[in-house]
Amino acid sequence: MSAKASSPGLRVGRLLRHRLRSADDRGSQFVEFAVYLPFFLLVVTIALEVFFSFAAMERMNNAARVSADAAGRYGAEHGRSLAHDTLPGYLQDQAKIDVYRVEHGYATRIEVRMPLIFSYSGLDLPLTRTVEMPR
Repeated sequence: MSAKASSPGLRVGRLLRHRLRSADDRGSQFVEFAVYLPFFLLVVTIALEVFFSFAAMERMNNAARVSADAAGRYGAEHGRSLAHDTLPGYLQDQAKIDVYRVEHGYATRIEVRMPLIFSYSGLDLPLTRTVEMPR
């Protein structure tokens, strides 16, 4: 028997090859994938919903600012229609837009219900942006 054949590294290598060839762990990667996939999809879904919520808040803030400024110059009805036109299509249908006078000018309040993408989740959280503009 040579020194190479009795080295501990070769014995470990043989054991690993034997272990990899054994039939008892065949398909375990698919089982692990099936277990982790729902959790991964849940994390991706939550991340997408949070991303679209922040994007919607940014768009709503811009529309409210433009609307309150236009309402101070041209009237509340013009501000309301401008806010509706400024919002993207996926927010226009469900947005509640209120333009009203305040002590020093006009204010615009826009409310959208969340979740935006996955509405079957059962959550019903409001996203609201209010902007006041002086005259």
